[in-house]
Amino acid sequence: MTTNAFISSFSTKYISIITQFLGSLVTARLIAPDSFGAFSVCVIILTTANIIRDLGISNFLIVNDSNCRKTLDSAFTLVFLTSLALFLSIMFGAGSVARFFESAAIEPALQIMSLSLLITPIYVIKSSIFKKEMDFTKDLVSSTLGIILSTSLTIYLAAQGYEVIALAIGNLALFIVQTAVILFYDKRLYSFSLLHAHSIFQKSKYVLTYNVISHLGLSCVEFISAKSAGLTDTGLLSRANTTASMFVKLFNEGFHPVVVPYFSKAKVSASKTEKFLLMAKISSNLSIPFYITLGILAEPAIVILFGEKWIAAAPFLTIICIGRAISAITSVYEPALMGLGLANRLVKVGLYIQVFRIAIALLTFNYGIYVMVICATVFPPILRTTLFVALANRELNINVAQQLSIAAKAFLVAVLASSPLIALIVSQNSGWWTNVLVLIGALVTSLCLYIALVLNYKEPKALIRSFLKNNGS
Repeated sequence: MTTNAFISSFSTKYISIITQFLGSLVTARLIAPDSFGAFSVCVIILTTANIIRDLGISNFLIVNDSNCRKTLDSAFTLVFLTSLALFLSIMFGAGSVARFFESAAIEPALQIMSLSLLITPIYVIKSSIFKKEMDFTKDLVSSTLGIILSTSLTIYLAAQGYEVIALAIGNLALFIVQTAVILFYDKRLYSFSLLHAHSIFQKSKYVLTYNVISHLGLSCVEFISAKSAGLTDTGLLSRANTTASMFVKLFNEGFHPVVVPYFSKAKVSASKTEKFLLMAKISSNLSIPFYITLGILAEPAIVILFGEKWIAAAPFLTIICIGRAISAITSVYEPALMGLGLANRLVKVGLYIQVFRIAIALLTFNYGIYVMVICATVFPPILRTTLFVALANRELNINVAQQLSIAAKAFLVAVLASSPLIALIVSQNSGWWTNVLVLIGALVTSLCLYIALVLNYKEPKALIRSFLKNNGS
């Protein structure tokens, strides 16, 4: 069952992200950076609203052992009432947001996107039940159809010159299609009831708090830059963020939805420590080398994927990849510990990290966008790693040295495997990536080195000795 769930979950995200990625290649050439910056502001606001709307109930329904009809009715009612309040707030407050960021395009885009809050409450409940049952097929179909139709609509409208409105309508279309498909699979509707509302909220409030704080911390840099640096720089920063996030969505969002229910069923398992370490190894050895390589190839990646007008996003992408590589050390810790019922501990850790990130952003934005991005992107992941490693040591009794050894090995693999690319950069001038054949050769060599190093899994000291010995011979 777990293997099938992993395959279904990966399939869902791979198809969705590939479709989104192909669509972004087209829309990036049709939409200017300042318009993308305005849309990014709308996305931050709507994502915050969606997290508040969820109330942590999705996680509650996944980890709760018994979900009777009255519990589901109460969960739906809570989500719907919260959605309605948020919709009205955004609909009437969109004008003020547009004036604050000095962009008229934000108001209609935000109002269009807020309509999704009225559509998705039923999707939230049904999708959570399917995930609890580790049935990802329905999510695969709804996500795939939704992304294909919304991406097609966005491209068509962007080609007509609508830009921000095109992105907003495409975003709304995604939620409409997803909800419609889920209702096609399960036509049962829910009644309004608050019978179990109090008990549900008492159990889900920690997850809600954690999700809100995490989102605000992650989005604060873009939000602050939209006001302090302008929407053009924010659009470039957002483009870099979405590019780096492709791997998060490609791997973590396929991996993590399975981890929460997987570990929720493994609470009493004697082998949960071994499973935890195995997942940490898989996650680190996939994520860290990818981010290191992407950071090195930031400039050609941006130009090839999105065009010359986005080249100024390359420095942001390099900085973000460094931070993501550090965060990847403990990327699997969150869903695993959440599944083990440690949501209240995660809230405290998340609070420290995101308050730290917000404080750094507020203290450094006057020094320019690059200083703010560097400080707010690199330092919080270091604190995150320290706190998560300590939490795993205390709650799961996993040795700190054992955890850090996994990370050290992954970083060594990343550095050693990317050595052909580093040598190419050092030996060439600023146009090092324009020689396509040489670049492809370096990439293929790096990939072969990576595969060889991962298959020959050793402790860090033994790994580097083996690498130096083989290269010396």
